[in-house]
Amino acid sequence: MTRLATHDAIIIGAGPAGTSVALTLARRGWAVAIVEKSAFPRRKVCGEYISASNLALLDQLEIGDAWRVNAGPEIRRVGFFSGEASVEAPMPRAKDGPSANPGFGRALGRDILDCLLLQAARSAGVEIFQPCRAVAIDRDGEMQMVRIQAGNETTMLRAPVIVAAHGSWEPGPLPSQLGKTNRCSDLL
Repeated sequence: MTRLATHDAIIIGAGPAGTSVALTLARRGWAVAIVEKSAFPRRKVCGEYISASNLALLDQLEIGDAWRVNAGPEIRRVGFFSGEASVEAPMPRAKDGPSANPGFGRALGRDILDCLLLQAARSAGVEIFQPCRAVAIDRDGEMQMVRIQAGNETTMLRAPVIVAAHGSWEPGPLPSQLGKTNRCSDLL
């Protein structure tokens, strides 16, 4: 049996970009669904550094305090090394602005950051389909229809707005998943 659900927006991908969009829309009264193929927590290869300029955004998303509790120490200096040569410089502090807690950037694993954001989205009323894979997007009059699968179960989600936040390297059948040719230089 296929389930059908209608939302104002469907977000494909529950990384920081997708979950931030879902959270922002839900807090403005939108009915939002997130479709994420992986179960969380999950490790991701990434620098895991969040610069001081993003602290205001984390506070606005209402996860700033939790991020500060879980993140590593403040990063106050940056260094570049090549052979015997090195250059060091101070890192900028967050400017006084909307953030009530200015400071320096810090590192936090994506496994923790993704979970903090997803929990905030869930608390804001976002319906989360995880682990589920979006396998097709079709037009349905003024709406878009997204077919998602979890094992042998299929669900159809309808919404006028679809946000493809699944990552630019993600291969797949969706119109937003363009074919890519990988080159060695792509890793830099």
